[in-house]
Amino acid sequence: MIASEIRILSDDDQARVHDAALAVLERRGVLVEEPLLREQLKARGGTDGRNSGEILLPRELVEECLLTAGREPVLYCVSGKALRHRASDRYYASIVTDPWIVDYREGLRKPRLDDIARHARLSDALPLIDNVHLMDDTVPELDSATSELKCLEAFAANTTTSYHCAPGTLRGTRTWLDVAEIMAGGDLKRRPILMAYVPTVSPLTLTEQNVKQLRMFIERGAVCNLGPCAIGGATAPWPLAGLLAQSWAEFLLALVAAQVIQPGVPVLGSGGGAHPMDMATGESLYSGVSKSLASAAVIELCAWLDLPTIVGNYTTLCSNYGMQNGMESALGVFATFFGRCNCFGSMGSIANACGMSAAQIVLHHDLAETLERFRRGIDVTDEKLAVDSIVAAGPRGQFLDDPLTLKYLRSDEHFFPPSMERCAGGADVKTMAERAQERAEDLIASHKPAVPGDRLDEVRRYVATELRLIRGSE
Repeated sequence: MIASEIRILSDDDQARVHDAALAVLERRGVLVEEPLLREQLKARGGTDGRNSGEILLPRELVEECLLTAGREPVLYCVSGKALRHRASDRYYASIVTDPWIVDYREGLRKPRLDDIARHARLSDALPLIDNVHLMDDTVPELDSATSELKCLEAFAANTTTSYHCAPGTLRGTRTWLDVAEIMAGGDLKRRPILMAYVPTVSPLTLTEQNVKQLRMFIERGAVCNLGPCAIGGATAPWPLAGLLAQSWAEFLLALVAAQVIQPGVPVLGSGGGAHPMDMATGESLYSGVSKSLASAAVIELCAWLDLPTIVGNYTTLCSNYGMQNGMESALGVFATFFGRCNCFGSMGSIANACGMSAAQIVLHHDLAETLERFRRGIDVTDEKLAVDSIVAAGPRGQFLDDPLTLKYLRSDEHFFPPSMERCAGGADVKTMAERAQERAEDLIASHKPAVPGDRLDEVRRYVATELRLIRGSE
C-alpha cells in the first residue's frame, strides 16, 4: 500500500501557527459588527479592543470553544445517503454555475438558466459527487430576485445530492433554508441536506450580515463551513506564513462565534480561500502553488485539532483545457488528498475561479477517480501475486486466456479515466477535453435524477409565491 499523507507543516509548525493566531486574537482582536455577538463574547471573557466594535479574544476562550465544537456532523443527500465527517470519510463536490461559463463549443459566455439544470443533472449523474454548490444571482437575463429563485428551483429539480450555498443576502439565506427544508422532507434539523459557507472578511472582521446568517443557519439546522478568503499582499500579509496565521485566526474567530451562539454545534474548517494578489496587476490568483500550500496547511491544522474539513482546490488560473489546467488541478487536489479532508470541492471550476464548465466537471471527476485508484495502491494478495499463473505460462507463454485475466478483465485493476486520450497508430483520435465534453452531453441527455416529485412540487409553489410577493412589492 502507499503512504497515507503528505505533510506541509511539522508538529512544531502547527503549534507555532496556532500560537501566532491566538496572539493576534488576544493582542489586536477582531471587529464584530453585530452588537449582540459582541455582548455574548464579552460575557465569555472577551474585552473591548482599541476601536468601537472591536473585541479582544483571550486564548482561554478560544481553547474552550475548540473543546466544545462538535467533531462529526452528518450531512444528508436528498436521496437519503448520509455523508459523515470522521477522519476517514471523504466525498466530492461540484459547482454548477459561476460568473462565466467556459463553454466548450461556444467559448466564454455569461450563464443561462438552462446551465443550472444541465450542470446539476451532470453532477448528479457522476458517481463520486455527493454535494453540489449553486452560486446565487448569476443569470444576467433575469433580475436578481428572480434569478435566485428560478435558479434554485432548477437546481432542486435536477440533483439528489446534498446542497451547498453561500448566499450574499439575508433574503437569499432564508430562501435557501426554506427550499432545503422542503427538500429534506420538512425537517432540516433532523435531516440536514444543506451545507452553508459563512465567511469572515479579511482582515479580522465578522460583518453583521454574516453573523445573522450564521445564526439563521445554526438555528434551522444547516451544516456550516467557516473560513476566510484572505489575499496575501492586500488583505493579509505577503509571506505565506503570515497569510496562514491570519487565515487561521479568522477561522478561529468564526468557530468561536458559532460556539458562543450554540455550544457544541459542529462546523467544518474551510481550507482553500487564502491566496496571493498579483501585485503588478491587482488580480487575485486563486490557484497555483501558494494557494495549494495554504489550503493544505489549513486542512492540517484542522486535522491537528480533529475538526472536520472542506477544501475547494479543483480550480486553475487558465480558461482552457491544456497542460496548465491539468497540472494546477492535480496539484491543488493532491496537496490535500492524503490528509484528513472530508469534502473535496469546486469540481468544474476554471478561469481563476471565475468560470466553470460541463467539460471541466467531467475532467475533475476523472482526476478524482484516478486519485482514488492511486490511493488504493496495489493489492498483493496471494491470488493476485499470480505465482501459479506465471509458473503455468512459463517462458514465452501468454496470459490472454489465463483464469486471472478472465476473472479481473472488467474490474478496475488497471484504471484509465474515461476521458483520457489513447493513441491509435501513434496519433490521438480525440483530445481529453473533447471526450469529456461528449461524455458530459451524453450524461445530461440520459440521466434522470430521482428527485421526490411531491417535494419538488412544493418547491415550485414556494418559488411562485415568492415571485408574486416580490413583484407585488415593486
